[in-house]
Amino acid sequence: MSPRVPSGRKRILKEAGLLFAEHGYDNVSTRQIADQAKVRHGSIYYHFENKENLYSLVFREVYDLDNALTYKVLQQQEPLIFDTEEGKAYAIQRVVFDYFHRHVFITEEWKRKLVYREMLQPSSIFRSYVEKKLKEETDNMTEFFYKLCPEGTAADAYFWTQLPCAEALYFFMTLEFVENQFDKDFIEEVNKTIIKRTATLMILFMGFPLPPMLEK
Repeated sequence: MSPRVPSGRKRILKEAGLLFAEHGYDNVSTRQIADQAKVRHGSIYYHFENKENLYSLVFREVYDLDNALTYKVLQQQEPLIFDTEEGKAYAIQRVVFDYFHRHVFITEEWKRKLVYREMLQPSSIFRSYVEKKLKEETDNMTEFFYKLCPEGTAADAYFWTQLPCAEALYFFMTLEFVENQFDKDFIEEVNKTIIKRTATLMILFMGFPLPPMLEK
């Protein structure tokens, strides 16, 4: 059986991501993307309407947002998890771990390169994209905060929701230095520590007991 050929839409997404990562959004045309994906130029507009939408969907794939484990997903899957403090702590742990594995510990090289490029040399569209997606994710985390702590203050909610974002930003801003200074085993240990300590801080901030995994 011959290998399955990706659909034109998937090829466009992948090749656009590779080109954006290599050259930056502003230096890539839709014609280049179509040529690289071996599709007609009009396919870009048929599937995505314009380059801006394509960029947004590339980042959606980079962060695997369609499979994000939010508190709302948890609430649907395991509604009883929020009935106890132990369950709420476990919910925080799961949401934080999922956030880091999608946003920070990205394994595919082109995806990491694209995020790193945009952090250091942001394109013309990156700011508006970040503002939109950051608001969406911040709103979700803020709702999560008030689900766990209905009487919490707005300042506490802001601080709590920004903890994983701050760690993610610091990770990418220092990525090149860390990878040049330390070996893979140490970096992996540091990554595990970042994710566990962030979850620990967010749980203790709420006054919940730590799950067994975080007590080790």
